[in-house]
This record gives sequence, structure tokens and C-alpha cells, in this order.
Amino acid sequence: MASNHVIFIHPDGTSPAHFTMARLVTGGPDSRLNWDNLSESRIYLGHMEDQLTGTSNGGAVTHATGVKVYAESFGFELVRDENGNPVIDEATGRPVETDLTALSGKNQTIMQEAVAANKATALINSGVIAEPGSGAFAAKVGQGDVPDGAQGFAAFPRGQFAEITRQVVESGIDVILGGGLVNYLPAGTEPPAGAVYAQSAAQLDAISTASNIRPSINLIELAKSLGYTIVYTEEQLKAAAADPTVLKVLGIFANEDTFNDNIPTPQANLRGVEENLIATNTPAYVPTAPTVGEMLKAAQTILERNPKFANGSFTVLEEEGTDNFGNINNAAGTLEALIRTDEAIGVAKEFYAKYPNTLIITAADSDAGGLQIDDTGTTVGNFRTNPTGLNLPDFPDFQNPGDGQRGVGTAAFVAKPSASGNSYTFGAAWAGTPDFAGAIVTKAHGLNADKLPATIDNTDIYRVMYETLFGEDLPDRPVPQAIPAPAPTKETGNVIFFHPDGTSPSIYGFARFVSQGPDGRLNYDLMSNSGVYWGT
Repeated sequence: MASNHVIFIHPDGTSPAHFTMARLVTGGPDSRLNWDNLSESRIYLGHMEDQLTGTSNGGAVTHATGVKVYAESFGFELVRDENGNPVIDEATGRPVETDLTALSGKNQTIMQEAVAANKATALINSGVIAEPGSGAFAAKVGQGDVPDGAQGFAAFPRGQFAEITRQVVESGIDVILGGGLVNYLPAGTEPPAGAVYAQSAAQLDAISTASNIRPSINLIELAKSLGYTIVYTEEQLKAAAADPTVLKVLGIFANEDTFNDNIPTPQANLRGVEENLIATNTPAYVPTAPTVGEMLKAAQTILERNPKFANGSFTVLEEEGTDNFGNINNAAGTLEALIRTDEAIGVAKEFYAKYPNTLIITAADSDAGGLQIDDTGTTVGNFRTNPTGLNLPDFPDFQNPGDGQRGVGTAAFVAKPSASGNSYTFGAAWAGTPDFAGAIVTKAHGLNADKLPATIDNTDIYRVMYETLFGEDLPDRPVPQAIPAPAPTKETGNVIFFHPDGTSPSIYGFARFVSQGPDGRLNYDLMSNSGVYWGT
């Protein structure tokens, strides 16, 4: 069995346009992010078994098992009748599910297999640890776990945060870092003294007392009984990382997420858009919480001294702020989340420099908000939409408001100077608030990174991670594969330059869906190499 290392980074909801915004602000148009400098780039196709746009939970299950699942899956598969339709339980009205077998042939996620193989493991999230991008690697919940009569978020398997958190605590993963104090404590429980961000049991109960959110037992006490050192702040995490006797750590860094896409007030919850954050003097992130980069650095320090590290290691890290801020069209919050993501990629590259038998791989499952950027004046105005010219009262002509540094119609973002010394201002535009299939690019670096197909399916994330961790090359999904170009016979030759003006992976996705279907491949997909183009 291989003794290699894998770091999977899930910058949820991001596209090349998102990273362009971070690049412009942090270094300018001629700079390069850590994300840019990962050696391999691939177009990512993320459709589900039953829809074109990936879901957080379904996408995570696919990354964790290598299997296409239905959109609401959190570790289970649907039972279907002879016509391929979901079987519905007559008593509950819910779909009937069955156990999911991973591409490896086991009823385990890749993280669960890594734990069973005695590899050092870490699970990290800037959101609650039950967030699917991390939680689905360590837990599974199904339609049968949904409480009777549940409404809203609680009516979905992915909404069972208390049960998911319990399974994460019992998973055997060595380092678990994220938010979600409310998911560890039964209703009415006073917060631990070290949780400086939590004021009282009443404050936690005001967030929720529902059974899908609050567990029936104290999961922090359970974690202590399993040998975990519990930390609640950045400083406490650093202290644990500096203590050579500490091998298992559970970090809980916020009441809910470590970012504030939701602002609780005595009157009601407010969306964490720029204007509301400013009006309530609420920071985008909890000040005492570590960034995901700081979490990763501490986790790797702890894993490196673990005797299991000699068998290899597996780390899953998700920055959820990129998705949640994107989904409410908060450009400033999204930017901060992107910078934190890139910091974590830098930490992963430092680890790779020490251990070249490491694969770093990144993937989003969808494009949050469909972010685009454009040049603007000092104040961001509106972005003109294409008027229909028709008298359609349900779809009137309109203009999209643009986001600046402090929200809609405010001072523009300012890029660092270009190599020529020019400075530019720009605004952010959004296609909407949901997740889109979008223009998603996977980046990879290190061991086996070059084995990714030219256009990758979401199942390929699992496949390359599995080969690196366990030394087994699993069968490819039966979709068209690129044929590598023959080796050149001369130093110079023929050139054919195509200029499909104005296109992006999203536009080719549109063409693929219509002409080939989601599992088909365009000629564009079957070219042997790919990269990310910056046209600034």
C-alpha cells in the first residue's frame, strides 16, 4: 500500500473569475496566486445523477466515493424501479435509499478507508464541520434520518447537522477543525469556558433548539473521552500544535460558521451582505477563529508527528465562505474567503516541498453566484443586460447592480498596479444567487497530478486521490477520453489557432449539454492539454 499524502482543497463555489478578483486585488493583473502556480489545470464537469448543477452534498459524496449520486444524497443511493424512477415509500412519501458502494468496491468513503488503513487524517472547514464538503467524507445520513414532520432545511438529509457532527466525532479522524459549537452541545447547555465567542446557553438556544441541529448528548465530552484535545481559538490551536504530546485535536471556532453570512439580531436574522455587515459592525469572519490556512498548517504539524504519518496522510479542507458569500452576492466577503483559500493552497505547497510524494488537488462542485468582473469608474454602477425589446411584464428589461468594496453602487475595487505601472478599478457582477454549473476548473500539483484527464468528471477527483493513497488505478468512467497528441518529429511545424471569441467553460458546457449530453465530450473537451487563460 502506498505511503503517499493527499491534500484535497475544496474552495466551494469558485471559478476562474473568482480567483481573478483575488489576483487583481492582492498582486495585480500580472501577478500569480498560489492557485495559479499549481502545475495542472483541467475543466471540471460536475453534473449529478439527476441534474446538471452539482449540489454541495451530492458533489461531496461523489468526491468522497467516486460515484455519481442523486442531488439530495448524503452518502446513500436511490432505489429505482424498472423504469428508472425513484421508488417512494408510501408511508413517508420519501424516496427509498440503499447503501452506496464506492468505486473501490467498499461501503466506505475514501476518508474512512484512509482511517481504516491507519493513515494520518485531517478534516477542516471554515464552516460547521457538518457542512457537506467535509462532513460527507466522514458521515452518511439518509431520508430515514429526517425527523417526522420536518420542514425547511430540517427536511433534507443534509440538514441533520447534529447526527453528522456525531459521526464525524466518532470517525477516528485525527484532526477535526471547523465551526458549529451549537452542533456539539444539547439545547440548554452552557458553552465551555474556552469558547470565548459564545456568551451563554441562551445565545446558543436562540440559534436553534431543533433536534436536527442540537444533539441529545454532549459531543465535546464524547470527543474528550476519545482522546481529543479541544481548542476554541486560533491561539489555542497554535498551542496544541506546539505541544509534541498532542496527536488528536478537535477545534470548534464559532457558534456556527467562522464567517458571518448570517447575522443574528434580537429582531431577526439578517443576510450577511456588505451593507448589513457594515450597519451592524459585524466582521466578515469571527476574529478569534483561525483561517483555513492556519488550520491546515497546524493540522499538518500535528499529523507529521503522528506515528501513522509513515503510512501516508489524507487531508480534506473546505473554505465554505467562498460559496456562502457568493450565494448572497457579497463580493467583499467572497474576496476575503478567496484570499484565505489561496493562503491555504500556499501552506499545502510548503508541505509538498517537504514531501514530494504528495498530491494537492482542488475542486469546486459549482459556481456560486456566477461572479464576473468588469472595468468601471471609481464608483460601481449598473451592468446593462440585453433588453428583449418585447413587452413582457413578467420579464421586464432591467440592469444588474454592481458590487463595489462596500456593496451595491459603492467605491470600486482597486487592482494592484500591472507590470507597466497602470492601476485599474473594477466592479463585480453576479448572474444570480444560486449555484450554477458554471466555469469550474480543477487545479492539481505534485504526485499523479499529470494523470488527470484533459476534461475531468467529478468522479475523477476520487480516482486520482485513491490511486495516490492506495496505489490502485481504478477503472475510468465510460465516457470519451482524449487521445494524446503524437510526439513531435521536428522542432518547428504547423500551427492552427482557433479564436472562439467570448467563450468560457460555461459556454462550452451549454454546447455540450445540448449536442452531446452531460456525459458526452466536445472536440474542445478532447484536446490533450488545458490551462487557465488570463486576458488582463
